[in-house]
Amino acid sequence: MTCIAVFSNVGGIGKTTLVYHLGHMLADLGKRVLLVDCDPQATLTSLCLSEDRLEALWQGDADRRTTIARFNDDPLHVESLRPNLALVPGDPAFAAQEDELAIAWAEAEEEDLSETTRAGFLSLSIIWAARNDASDIVLLDLGPSLGAINRAIIGAADFLLTPLAPSLQSMTGLQALGPTLRDWRNQWQAIQAKKPDVFPRFILQPLGYVVTQTGMRLAHPVPSYARWLARIPGAYRQALWRGDGHPSGPASDPECLGVLHHQPGLMQLALDARKPMFDLRPADGAIGSHMDSVRRCREDYERLTAQILARISREQ
Repeated sequence: MTCIAVFSNVGGIGKTTLVYHLGHMLADLGKRVLLVDCDPQATLTSLCLSEDRLEALWQGDADRRTTIARFNDDPLHVESLRPNLALVPGDPAFAAQEDELAIAWAEAEEEDLSETTRAGFLSLSIIWAARNDASDIVLLDLGPSLGAINRAIIGAADFLLTPLAPSLQSMTGLQALGPTLRDWRNQWQAIQAKKPDVFPRFILQPLGYVVTQTGMRLAHPVPSYARWLARIPGAYRQALWRGDGHPSGPASDPECLGVLHHQPGLMQLALDARKPMFDLRPADGAIGSHMDSVRRCREDYERLTAQILARISREQ
């Protein structure tokens, strides 16, 4: 089993869209994939499940069978979506647990055994759910936050996949992400050394980054877009411990695993059809130039998936 955290502390750059489509593409290739919605916004869950199913999960009984279930020691609920693809649903109520996890973490650092177990239990719950599901690959969709929830979850991951947009916001967020991950790693390792039987090891390593093309217009970079695009390789290396090197842009950067081009109009069709953009058909409304966009979208994700699998094989 390989667990990948898809994480950026900047919202609106296509993180959840990336997780959703990457999960489907990996499943198409025969990998058994588990999606875990760790974002309290629960957007990934909304993409995957019908409103009736969401209501049953979120408004049903008091024992909510979602990510939140870990707080009463229940196993995480795994929802089958299609062959080779399943989901641990998210829950908007999960956000209310931020303070509790922050307190548990602080007390774990003071060597409170019960709180050490609580602070590490969410990561362990994800690992157990993936093993019970016999997953090959787990994709964690983390919220755009550097708070206690993500700190408690990221210990489940083997690799970090970072979506980046060529923008000031994304570059500034990356500068904050790197030092925070280093602090989290040091905290995890210090607690795990004291309580190895109840706290998982922190083994996260950077896998690479994906460029999301939200700023493209007619396939040509606007000036500000091109400027920030050129800065991504150096900013990524500086933030995420990847050594020296100064590629002129993502196209020549081995840390760049893929570029996802903007495909106007496809996402709304995909939402209506409840399927990935690269699986749209004329019956779903993808006609004329939209079918060319569907083809290009599939090519982008096929290249990205191949790069991710190759990088995982090499790193392991």
